[in-house]
Amino acid sequence: MSESGENVSSFTQDTEYWYSDGTVILLARAEVGFRVHKGILADHSTVFGDLFAVSQPQGGEWYGDCPIVHLSDAPSEVRWLLKALYHPRRYVLGLKFIWTAPGDEVLVPG
Repeated sequence: MSESGENVSSFTQDTEYWYSDGTVILLARAEVGFRVHKGILADHSTVFGDLFAVSQPQGGEWYGDCPIVHLSDAPSEVRWLLKALYHPRRYVLGLKFIWTAPGDEVLVPG
């Protein structure tokens, strides 16, 4: 049951990526929820940017005041993605971009 009483499947809150001021919940394989910020996801990912630009369907799942986005990815994969988005210097340091064609960036060791 959600904070506001709507029926949602139960899930475990991630201990590292559960921000009380988060604006969206990414639910990985209906197991682990990550309460994160739409703005950070949209700034770093066109996929999330496009997803959040489209209005959410009525009757969608919510947890408190946050919409739930279901992902088929494993919780460990979502956690690694969030680590890279929230702490990019830790995970991109030592890499450089090589531009092969517009939109086809490749990361290689620097």
